[in-house]
Amino acid sequence: MAFPPHLRQLGTLSLAMFCIAASGCYASQSQPEHQHPVNDGSDLQDRRGHPIEEIELPEPVVITDAFPSIQRTWIGAPDPSVSSRGPGGPGGGPDEMPPPRRDVDPRSSQNAPSALNETGRSHALSVNPAFFMEEALASPIVKEERTLSDGTKAMCYVIRTYSEPHEHEMGPWAPTHIDDDADKGGIWLDDGKVFDVDGSFVRDIADFYDDPEWKLYREDGSIRVTDTKEAFEAAARPDVDPEYNNYVVEGRPEWIDRNVFVYVIPVQPIDQADPTMLTRPDIRPTGRPEGGRPPRGARPDGPPPSRGNGDSDAVDRQRGGPVITALGIAFNGVNFEPPAPVDAILAAHTLAPFDDAGGHINPHNGYHYHAVTGHTKEIPQPDGHAPMIGYMMDGYGLYAHTNQDGSAPSDLDECGGHADPIRGYHYHAGAAGDNQIIKGFRGIPGTMSVEE
Repeated sequence: MAFPPHLRQLGTLSLAMFCIAASGCYASQSQPEHQHPVNDGSDLQDRRGHPIEEIELPEPVVITDAFPSIQRTWIGAPDPSVSSRGPGGPGGGPDEMPPPRRDVDPRSSQNAPSALNETGRSHALSVNPAFFMEEALASPIVKEERTLSDGTKAMCYVIRTYSEPHEHEMGPWAPTHIDDDADKGGIWLDDGKVFDVDGSFVRDIADFYDDPEWKLYREDGSIRVTDTKEAFEAAARPDVDPEYNNYVVEGRPEWIDRNVFVYVIPVQPIDQADPTMLTRPDIRPTGRPEGGRPPRGARPDGPPPSRGNGDSDAVDRQRGGPVITALGIAFNGVNFEPPAPVDAILAAHTLAPFDDAGGHINPHNGYHYHAVTGHTKEIPQPDGHAPMIGYMMDGYGLYAHTNQDGSAPSDLDECGGHADPIRGYHYHAGAAGDNQIIKGFRGIPGTMSVEE
């Protein structure tokens, strides 16, 4: 399916403006560019017409040299030290005068804090459970002491969801005829680019991969698509059933069990001495030259900016067991996964498209995302920064790939994150065509399991 026209041109996108509502809360509303009216805070909606949640502000909010992590725009919970040390800093009390207020320009890199503070933890905001969509939850979020993936004990939020999106439909994924347009199919990710999986993409895939063994369609132009649960499970396994070579693999929501996915995420991120780096598949099918010719329907610059819009390691996949992979969780309760195993998919001359939201269905993992394309709930930022879209398993926030002006940050570390005065340390999702949402965990990841 093609991206909606309003997502294709940055010039038509809205700028998210924050305003102070009459109730004393911060709220946001999308406004046409170059218009900055002050709203009274009633009936606020985001770019998709969904109500914007109001965020209660603590009283008072103070920025001092001793507390650089306390920001003017309050998002999430304060550092735990606030309640124990008070605004006067170490040894201070409520009757002592705080240090002079600092003027901070959130757009200036020279004001950005170090990735680590004096406690050894990254300067970061605590997880805010109120950001998750209530309808996405299988039960209320609870806070309790749990064990993280490395055995560390920590206060965590336990979040149970069905991993089903509420802002968009799941699919479509596969066209059924080589004459079908982009509305009948999803997308494919390759070499940092995003391609529409329409009929012509399927027809021309042998040229795209420079491999004459590809032929996903029949003589009458109909496309071979897994159209039963049994066919889907045989084609979606790592060792693809040879009967389903040269098939488009499509899983349907009605073919999978409605399981509860349990995410255990630390309330406050805890840094690791060395980041946990994620491996990514990077093996190409034999015969495909680097930079091969894309078929019709290619988006050479990737997707448009989205501004208009357990008890085991969270990294290691354990198929067939109760624990499965997760990098993090979107605010709609759907999990973000590591890079799709494209090499294994293509080696069997199969294609497993993603829908326009970057998701597809796996027999073990249900519906999940491999890319961020701007179709899920976003929390706009007041300074033009990329919107927040979820949390990773180590508790750090995940933000979209690009800022509101279409620019991407240039100072990301090896994990795909950086720090600024407002948000502290956080990640930015990789470009959709990269097939990699983040590159590693800066903090100790929690766990994710499935209750069948």
